[in-house]
Amino acid sequence: MSHECNNSFDLQQFILKHVFKELNISYRREIVARNIALSYIKNIKTLETSFLEKYIKNKRINIIGPSEIKRSVKSGTNVVVDKALSNALELKIKPDIIVTDLDGDVDKIINLSKFLNVIVVAHIHSDNIYRFINNIKRIKNVIVTTQIEPIDKIYNFGGFTDGDRAVYLAKHFGAREINIYGFDFNHVISYTNNVDVKRKKLRIAKKIIERIEEINFY
Repeated sequence: MSHECNNSFDLQQFILKHVFKELNISYRREIVARNIALSYIKNIKTLETSFLEKYIKNKRINIIGPSEIKRSVKSGTNVVVDKALSNALELKIKPDIIVTDLDGDVDKIINLSKFLNVIVVAHIHSDNIYRFINNIKRIKNVIVTTQIEPIDKIYNFGGFTDGDRAVYLAKHFGAREINIYGFDFNHVISYTNNVDVKRKKLRIAKKIIERIEEINFY
């Protein structure tokens, strides 16, 4: 299986040309961040992507977001966005996979990976280099992703924010059904520091997710 998601070229061009410009993201800094991450994970054991395929291929995938979950979550593989982790656990929704750029409760993520064998898809970008360096070796069952070109043990399955990366992860590995819970693209969560940037990211996430057909929103 390739490093990149199906139809990834058009999406990658959209992210590089439009998203990076709108959010003033430096492509060169992203290259530096990715390469630093690669140097840190060269000598640690990261998971093969076959583990993700085992959890996702031909399965019902529930993507759990940070907003209110108004309906019961169906049985299936639960892919939890890191900002939704506490809420999911309170609702007794066990994560099978966590998608994160390590700006949530990292200690909780580390414990879930260590004691419950949860798979962690950890994202590297130019704004989280130090969080990545300080935590990546503490996480068990980790797969690393980037938002630019993949290299060696760093992958790009599509998407930009944690939420839409979770959706594209499910799409890439052949989910039979993708259900989305707790996503509100019009509401910025109160703990967000930069509300204007978050609003932009929510609009971007909505655009990226809408590129995939046959998604169920709950």
